[in-house]
Amino acid sequence: MSQLPEVRISVDKLVQLAELAKLDREPWVQDVLRAAVVSGNVALANDIGHILHISAIEEVLRGIPFRTATVTELLEHVDTEKAALLGIVLGTDTPFLYPFDWLNQHAYVGGASGTGKTNALYGIALQVMRHCPVWWFDRDKEDNRHLIRLRPDIQVFDAQNFIRNPLEVQPGVKPTHQITVFMNIFTKYNALLDGSYSMGSKAVYQLYEEHKVFEGSTDYPTLYDFLDKVKSYKVSRYSRDAGYQDSIVNRLESYLLETPEVYGYSRGFPIEELAQRSFVLEVKGLSERHSRCRLAWLLYDLFLWRIANSQRGNALRNLVVIDEGKSIAQPGYNANIGFVPLASILAQSRETGLGIILADQTAHLDESIFVQSRLKMCFRMGSGEDIERIRKTFALSREQAAHIPKLDTGQAIVRIPKVDPFLIKVPRVRLG
Repeated sequence: MSQLPEVRISVDKLVQLAELAKLDREPWVQDVLRAAVVSGNVALANDIGHILHISAIEEVLRGIPFRTATVTELLEHVDTEKAALLGIVLGTDTPFLYPFDWLNQHAYVGGASGTGKTNALYGIALQVMRHCPVWWFDRDKEDNRHLIRLRPDIQVFDAQNFIRNPLEVQPGVKPTHQITVFMNIFTKYNALLDGSYSMGSKAVYQLYEEHKVFEGSTDYPTLYDFLDKVKSYKVSRYSRDAGYQDSIVNRLESYLLETPEVYGYSRGFPIEELAQRSFVLEVKGLSERHSRCRLAWLLYDLFLWRIANSQRGNALRNLVVIDEGKSIAQPGYNANIGFVPLASILAQSRETGLGIILADQTAHLDESIFVQSRLKMCFRMGSGEDIERIRKTFALSREQAAHIPKLDTGQAIVRIPKVDPFLIKVPRVRLG
């Protein structure tokens, strides 16, 4: 039996390694490279390649203000068969594996356009889909359609065909709880006052009575019914109630104009079926307020349904990827809002197996995103405000923060509990 020939590293690769190691101008390196090429000695070429590879890594890491995370730090308590590969520790062969169930504690992924952020999201989503369903929410980019090349079973919805009635009571959920959640989200994300909350809650309660929802009927009122009920109230033209009424009517009418058919159904896609499938929801064309409400209503429906049906525990059951996160988690405190509904979801949803990855081109997001996220990843950013925000939320030194604009495409700073910040190189997802 003939022996397979030993594979020799290519000349181009040797030259590339010498350049990376900044040894290409050294006479002794040039002499050795010439000897390897002329002699055709495979063993010599491979030995040179090994030496240059180590020198190249040392050169790349020189001046980078991050320590190298160790195998022990990253793989302790990790079941490698139930984890996603997020990247390779820079300058090493150490994989950064992250357990699927830890994603139940949420993640933030930041990075400017073209830095590898969306590629990282693809990688995570495709791996998690082997474990549980993934919901992907996209506001503008439509890059998520590339996923269909690898997973043609993923269903894609847009704002005009995703039929959901936010007044539909989920199986096992008390109607009064549905009213509270619906009105909280509607008033908070539309910056409405308490008077609008009270008037709206009264309207929904009366509609539930008229439709016999409290008696178990599944003939749920729609947003059109809600609009008509609020309009039907007789209030003094110059009273506070008139202002509350106008605010509700104005918001509802804008929603119904944007998606006139979506809210005309008493019952929409069942939450128990959506929970079992991966899908993409594109909300292009909706106002920011409207898209926030739609997403929050859907996530709360899943949360309430799981709580009502005793589906609790720290195991990941659904992963939600929210690209362009500032559209759902805008920063700052508004006295009329009081709190961001998504912050409440982040704080509570982990006990029902709902993990959320919120990604954005900036770090200018509500503080709760960083507080509630166990995993934080930052690709290259250029804005001084973003870099300062990352420095504080990732607990970086000023020298480490100064390295953020220097990151190559596909490189990211990672922050997880009990491990100092470290750098990884994210593998490129081949989309076909």
